[in-house]
Parts: sequence; structure tokens; C-alpha cells
Amino acid sequence: MASALAAGGGASALRSAFEHLVRYHERRGVDRAPDDGDHRQFIAAVTQALHERSDQVWDFVIDAKVDSQGARDDDQFDISWQRSAIQFFLDDHAGFLAEPGQESRRDGIAEDVELIDDELRRLGASYGPVPDDELPRGLPQSHWWWWPAPLPDGPHRRHQGWDEP
Repeated sequence: MASALAAGGGASALRSAFEHLVRYHERRGVDRAPDDGDHRQFIAAVTQALHERSDQVWDFVIDAKVDSQGARDDDQFDISWQRSAIQFFLDDHAGFLAEPGQESRRDGIAEDVELIDDELRRLGASYGPVPDDELPRGLPQSHWWWWPAPLPDGPHRRHQGWDEP
């Protein structure tokens, strides 16, 4: 993944890298692999590659925010996936956002994540959680957007909004 980013490419390369990052963490969660030197090397290489592409990371977050606004139930998986990618970035690779001169980017990402979270809460309230057969396995429970609270009035009505404008 880090080598693919280092080799170049635009937004599609970054999106692919984020997809691999989510899958990597999903596999680690399922396999319960120990936190060893290979993992630390991988995280360091990805961090460096993402730091060198911080403008594209920022664009990814903005695109995720735009995608989430007004999303419907058939968008819920993609928005949740983007949010997990952003969270892994924030948890493991965003240290450079603490550097001087990064304040506006750090604050902007925090604001965008808050807006994405609001939209994910709205999706969860409207449609319930992502169906079990679509859930990624092994992601941390802190990624709550995959499992929002069930609808208060009974079973998940995932298709209730299909005919809405």
C-alpha cells in the first residue's frame, strides 16, 4: 500500500490505499495478530506516504463529507467505509497534523468528521445498521457507525425512504 502511494497516482490511488488500509485493519482484527515489528514498519511507511499526500488526504475527507450529505440507505455502507478509513488515518497516521502550520487542516478535518458523524447518525436512525451480511469483520467497536442504535419503533425499516424525493 505505501509503495503504491509512493509510486504516484491521484485520488484513485489514495482511495485504493485507504481501501487497503481498512482491509488490513479488518484482517488484523479477525486474526488478532500481535503488534510486532512488521506492523510498526507498515504503519510508519503508510504514515510517511500519507504525509507526502496530505492534500489528497484532505480531499478524501472533504469528498466523504460531501458524499454523506443527504445520503440514503444504499449509501450507508460506502459512507461507513469512508469513515473507517478516516478513523484509521486519524488513529495511526495523522501525527503530522500536530505540526505548526497544520492548524487549519486539523480543525477542518475535525469539523468534517463531525458532519460525517451527524449524517451517519441520521442514516442509522432512518435505516438502522448496515445488514450483518455486509458488515466488515474485525473492525474495532469504536467504529460505531457500522452498528448505530436500532430504530426505536421495531425492526429495521431499511427501505422506508426509497420513494422520498
